[in-house]
Amino acid sequence: MAPNPTTPITTDNKAFSLSHRKNIRDNEKFKAEHLAKIATVTGVPDWDFEFQGDAAKFNEEICGDYKDRFGEILFGQNSYLSNVADLLERCMKDDMTKEAFVDAVKAKKVAFRPDQGAEGYFRLSIEDGIFVVTVPPSNFWTNISDISYYRDLDKML
Repeated sequence: MAPNPTTPITTDNKAFSLSHRKNIRDNEKFKAEHLAKIATVTGVPDWDFEFQGDAAKFNEEICGDYKDRFGEILFGQNSYLSNVADLLERCMKDDMTKEAFVDAVKAKKVAFRPDQGAEGYFRLSIEDGIFVVTVPPSNFWTNISDISYYRDLDKML
């Protein structure tokens, strides 16, 4: 599968409003905490997070209450990334799962990808060495805690 273009979710991305950039700034510390947790539970340092797709366009597609809140929703305290970190903390307790996951996710990266054609609340996959969370815009930030309880990680490995 060809890689998706990525959009930096950063405070200097002028495609976002000032309030949106402030929301990103105010949640950067949590992103660092979640990535550090993933590094700790996998035993592999230097993890990264990326947004795959056109973030400005996606921000316009989502429901009004969630606009301009990417920092909070993607990597804040109770976010997509926090739930991925919780999932990995739970699953990496098994050494065989940990070894298989580290071997499969060579890029040391978690990606968020909006997809209009995705079904359900989210889909987790490993693509080109990246752990990908795919979400349809209509279900953005819906039932995200289900990620931490996901039972089929072993089937991806």
